[in-house]
Amino acid sequence: MASWNELIERFKNLQTKNRSKVALLLNPKFEHLPLPITRHDDPFYPFSREVVDATRDLVCAYVFDLASYMAMGAAGVVALERSIRYAGIDTPVILHGAFSGRGYSPMADATGFGVDAITVGLIQDVSFYLENPPYGAFFADYAGLETEVPVAGGIYRIRRGLIELRDPSGEILHLQVTRDDLLTVGKLDDYAEKIREAVENYL
Repeated sequence: MASWNELIERFKNLQTKNRSKVALLLNPKFEHLPLPITRHDDPFYPFSREVVDATRDLVCAYVFDLASYMAMGAAGVVALERSIRYAGIDTPVILHGAFSGRGYSPMADATGFGVDAITVGLIQDVSFYLENPPYGAFFADYAGLETEVPVAGGIYRIRRGLIELRDPSGEILHLQVTRDDLLTVGKLDDYAEKIREAVENYL
């Protein structure tokens, strides 16, 4: 797994290559899935795969919402693992918990979900997850505290849909997280195209 500085370089390289600061939030809800996908017994993985295929060249990261996948029980967990592996082939993956405590390294490591970073509920836990798997962490700021971006690690400002991190030179890097309802823009066979168009509106 990459170090924090290596992850920063991956973000920067993809932002340059794709001309994008977009981090696509993957938070599928069964009741809002497109009709063609609901025909699958376990629809979350095929849906996530289609979304990734439609947007891979438009984003610099994917943010997977743990709660959304857990809502489907064991099938959702399997879909989450498979979706993360698929998206993470060439794009950084962030798992949004937000997790409290320091016991989640095995889950985030390559033998677990294999993500590049996680979100944590306590800012003091960020440093732990920079030194232990997944070697990347963001403090999930739900309250709009406007906390200063730390020297290492970053902040996910939930209310603003913004991830901020500081590179080794001190420059602040921004990732724009897509809105909660973006995945619901398409209901018919052209849903992947509709989602792609919605992501393009962020560029």
